Amino acid sequence: MAIFLDVRQDRYRAMSWECARPLVCAANTPIPPRIADRARDLGWIVEGSSGGARQPPDLGPAEEIDPAIVACRSSGLGVAGAWWLLGAIRFRLATQPLERILTTASAANRKVGSATLPCWSTIAPTLAAFRSAERYVLARNTCLLRSLALHEALARRGVAASLIFGVKLQPFEAHCWVQHGRTLLNDTVERTGLFVPIRVVQ
Repeated sequence: MAIFLDVRQDRYRAMSWECARPLVCAANTPIPPRIADRARDLGWIVEGSSGGARQPPDLGPAEEIDPAIVACRSSGLGVAGAWWLLGAIRFRLATQPLERILTTASAANRKVGSATLPCWSTIAPTLAAFRSAERYVLARNTCLLRSLALHEALARRGVAASLIFGVKLQPFEAHCWVQHGRTLLNDTVERTGLFVPIRVVQ
């Protein structure tokens, strides 16, 4: 069984591995017509494209953030900014399709560039502000809202992070989190290790 995030329909879809294999495992192998037709109906293949498959994301082993960074204190202005951004993202999720939201997030990263060395002097206070804000305004099952807001806050400060979507089966559950390289910014190795990444927004 393979799970896909259908951003056009704002939902996850399951497909048998027999059908999914050509879509995810062989970038240069033509997709059988019946599978290509189904993928085209779902909007996964656009007319005029080669129909080639995409490799699943290979992130390597994740690592915990340095405890010294976690211990950074937040400012009142930073917490207020985090509250505002959480509210703005909540409104977007209620009024915009996920495809548009993720396209915007990816575009914000492209403006920042792809620096490989994290600027912890920028990241640390941003994380601290979101930890303080989330403690008062969010329930625990709001990973998409939390991660989208943090991702945008970092991009506004010149840090290009990755937004990761993962799933697990039996029972099915979806999750998302933010990383910089292999460093988890708003989650733990124990928690994210339960999920298989299926989409990365960079």
